[in-house]
Amino acid sequence: MTVDAGQTAGQPEAGAAAEAVVLQDWTPIAGCLDFVLGQLAFQARGSQAFTTHEVPNLVNQGGLSAVRAAHVLFASCADAEARGALEAEIVVVEMAMGLGLHALQCLDRFQRRCREAGRDWYDRLTFYATDATPKMVADARDRGVFARHPGRVALGLLDARQPHRVRRLDNGALVDLQGKPRLVLHTYLLCVLPANVFRLQPAPEAGGDPSWQVLVARTVLRHPEALASFDPRSVAEIQAIVAGSDALAASGLAALDPLLDLDLTLAPVAAAELPDVAVLAATAAWIATDLREKAADEPTWVLHSGAAMESIERTMATLRPDGALLYRDYGPATAEDADRLHLYQHYGPTTAIGINHYAIDRWIASQPDGALRLLAAPDDADAMIKTRLLTRSAEAGGPSSAVAEAVAACYSRESSAALEQAIAEARAAATAGAAVEGYRRALKLEPSNWALLGEAAEVALRAANGPPPHSGALDLAELLAREALQINPWSAPQTFVLLGDVLWQRGEQRGAVRSYQASIAANPEYARGHFALYLAARAVADFVAAVECAARAVALDRDGDQGERYRAALRDALERLGEQRALAGRLRRKRVAGSHR
Repeated sequence: MTVDAGQTAGQPEAGAAAEAVVLQDWTPIAGCLDFVLGQLAFQARGSQAFTTHEVPNLVNQGGLSAVRAAHVLFASCADAEARGALEAEIVVVEMAMGLGLHALQCLDRFQRRCREAGRDWYDRLTFYATDATPKMVADARDRGVFARHPGRVALGLLDARQPHRVRRLDNGALVDLQGKPRLVLHTYLLCVLPANVFRLQPAPEAGGDPSWQVLVARTVLRHPEALASFDPRSVAEIQAIVAGSDALAASGLAALDPLLDLDLTLAPVAAAELPDVAVLAATAAWIATDLREKAADEPTWVLHSGAAMESIERTMATLRPDGALLYRDYGPATAEDADRLHLYQHYGPTTAIGINHYAIDRWIASQPDGALRLLAAPDDADAMIKTRLLTRSAEAGGPSSAVAEAVAACYSRESSAALEQAIAEARAAATAGAAVEGYRRALKLEPSNWALLGEAAEVALRAANGPPPHSGALDLAELLAREALQINPWSAPQTFVLLGDVLWQRGEQRGAVRSYQASIAANPEYARGHFALYLAARAVADFVAAVECAARAVALDRDGDQGERYRAALRDALERLGEQRALAGRLRRKRVAGSHR
């Protein structure tokens, strides 16, 4: 798309190092350098983007979302079997699996449901756990995330805009999924696909033509004087990399994130150049109709989730006739919320933009012949995260109402209200003991949520050490921590440290150190784990190890919120190491071989 945003800023003259430098000129936000670098960060970071919580993921990876998806899958299988239409091989696909925990816990719960019901559906399941990022998939393989489901999981690479084929990681085979999936899961996938923002300006006078504008961004190096602190390359070298764009993936430019900034403006764009102009015009018309109080001359904003819509459309074409697409994501769902300027957000070095649920819902409903059936989770219009189930209509060979009923039951606010209330009460409790009791109630409702188990274990440990001591709290902290790590030993470094602290208090120093080391294995960048190992090494006078661990904690304190504490630890370790070596030297000089009384 060609846009003209007017005069651009010139390049700085030699010596004017403090002036911002343009790295990329005006570009629609879906293709701007800042957004693209954010997308490339997923490829560079892999699972670390989630393990370090640069990208928020507990709402998806904690357990409850996966349990709900498993119930929907079970209902789909039950519905098909009742109609005599259940296939021999049941295929499920999760795209953008991230850490793989959502897929894993969905498998856990589906296996349990099948065993309880005496059904063999789990044994007939092939679950494709996929991502577009090779490192993400390889990390899941190397960590053995799906080891407890042998023979059921196929790891693979899949582009959400080409959902009919997946390349298996184990043998490199390209698998044609056309007509096979019973259920496809998109969980926070659509929000990372490219989207653009447009504004429709009504005609200034009757009979005139409305005009479209597109939001464009100019990416600038805001503080070139600080470049040497982040990258040894010159401004000219970086500009050459950006101009060559093919080298961006291996450029390492994401490290410049603190120095980058965006200038934003609206640029006119010809209707003939608009992507999906019919959908854009229809969305603007829907907003104008629903917002009756909107003035006739007031402009309308349209977040165009074009890539998301493409993925949805092609995924529906890939499903078996009675299959379903279950997707969860954030973004506007009402005309009022949709008619606003929407921008992508940074999560650490990564980026994501919500999807326009309002436009997508209306777009799906407008499909000819009512071929598609959309079910929105009850009462979620103002919820941060929205859930949608998309199937073919029953007349077109889609499932009966049983699957829709499962979605309504699982995703209604009422279904999780009791759990959310119990958690809220536990977090607001005046004492650690009262909080422990609150978590007990919450865990009765959701016993397999590893994140909740770890949170409860932390509170139990505080209760064990606080006044007055809570009877049995230390035992409870250990039990809860071990249960959480039984479910998720791959990406819960904080729980390993907590377990180590429990063991240290019990005098089990070797076990504590092993647990601290496990926290580093789960996340090598976890500064708190290295700090715990510093404390353990210091306690046994291993000051060489203490220096190494404290130095790593300082280096890996990404947010800097513990910086002074970790630097003090490093100074302490260096001082004690120096004292130890000085003392050892003095004592060696006093030694006399074979001395005796």
